[in-house]
Amino acid sequence: NDKNIGSLNDKQRDIVETIKEDVQKLNDLVSNLLKISHIQSNKTSFNIKKSNIKELIKSCLYNFIPLAKEKEIELKLSLEERLPEEKIKWVLNNLLSNAVRYTERGSIKIDGYIKENDILVSVTDTGRGIPSNYLEKVFERFVRVEGFEIPEESTGLGLSIAKEIVEIHGGKIWCESEVGYGSKFIFTIPLS
Repeated sequence: NDKNIGSLNDKQRDIVETIKEDVQKLNDLVSNLLKISHIQSNKTSFNIKKSNIKELIKSCLYNFIPLAKEKEIELKLSLEERLPEEKIKWVLNNLLSNAVRYTERGSIKIDGYIKENDILVSVTDTGRGIPSNYLEKVFERFVRVEGFEIPEESTGLGLSIAKEIVEIHGGKIWCESEVGYGSKFIFTIPLS
């Protein structure tokens, strides 16, 4: 494509572009597999530290503003005023990415609040929803909901990685959903 080996005709350019896209998909798949492997082999070496969850949530949300605008999806944020890094940011980015990917119209709302001794964060969308028999399965590796058109860039690993990260932090993650009405992914992290 850079014409380092000469000019390409239209057909050659199309082939090179297809190769480039396929390499990117493979790269993403390998990257996700490496993340899972790294998480599983280094569970005790996480650098868990105090962080400002409000700023972390806002930072993740702002990354998705352009994509949401492009799809005409409204992004909403509701953070409790008294809410007290990097891996939790990855969980949020994954949940937001899925919400934007699978929402055709409507809105996506992020809530952050304290309940008893936990911080609860939820990402609620008005997308296609998930059948009830998949609500737990979606957190398993390579699971894809049958009967739904799944974007090619989806590897079926993101929610599995998110679950590993949340559980290493002593939290839980789950999904509430109804087909045709959207999904709500919730995760908890102990305040301590």
